[in-house]
Amino acid sequence: MAILTPETIAVLGLILGVVARIALPYLRKLWGGEIKEFQIYYIWQGFAGLILALIAAVLIAPNILIVPEATFLQAITANFLVGFGAEALINEIFALRDLRNNVAPPNPA
Repeated sequence: MAILTPETIAVLGLILGVVARIALPYLRKLWGGEIKEFQIYYIWQGFAGLILALIAAVLIAPNILIVPEATFLQAITANFLVGFGAEALINEIFALRDLRNNVAPPNPA
């Protein structure tokens, strides 16, 4: 039984993309002194981004993202970008929601 099947690589890439999109702006702001503590807002954004990325993977992956002939680097990069992009879309949706409600987001990414 192979551990790194194309499906496993796809899920790993998605998760890494979502985590990177959440962690990088957070760490940049933390090191810059803009953030003093972690807020649950980041967890909700991450969860929503992960759900959106998994939906995209289920719809797109059979045709594009899970290609048995693809190399590991090709598969992980394609899925990483889907996860990263899905999380970026979620960040924008949260920002629009906050703008509509005239509420400043806690720490927009």
